Amino acid sequence: MNAKEFALMIKSGIHPVVTFTKGIEELDGYTEAGMRARVASAEEKHNDMYVLKVDYSEFDEYNQQYESANYYDPKGNPTITARAAGFYKERDQIYVGISEELPFVVTESVSLRCLRCSNNPGQLTPTLSGWRSRASTRTWPCW
Repeated sequence: MNAKEFALMIKSGIHPVVTFTKGIEELDGYTEAGMRARVASAEEKHNDMYVLKVDYSEFDEYNQQYESANYYDPKGNPTITARAAGFYKERDQIYVGISEELPFVVTESVSLRCLRCSNNPGQLTPTLSGWRSRASTRTWPCW
């Protein structure tokens, strides 16, 4: 999925949880592969870029395990994390090219399944705890 396709999903009201991949380390910022965030919005800028507003707050503790010491101390050694250096923010922006592959995967698929449900009436119905076949009362968790 490229940034433009992802932005259309966000604009439809879906705010998924994403897990960042190695590609995130090529972009400016402190986010590292393995970290998670919820995408709050996507805004097109200059017809060639999207600004994704992400919220790390619900994964703050989880993300600490992926923080690496890549900020330099007074002796010139990379011994400080972004958090310790004062650069970590619970809410931030990520800039991605409009046709680039995204530097993350969607890990909370309930939103994607619910989007599919509305496109396939008669098959699945979203519920608070997962999704349900309209032909059954059984509910399965979204994963």
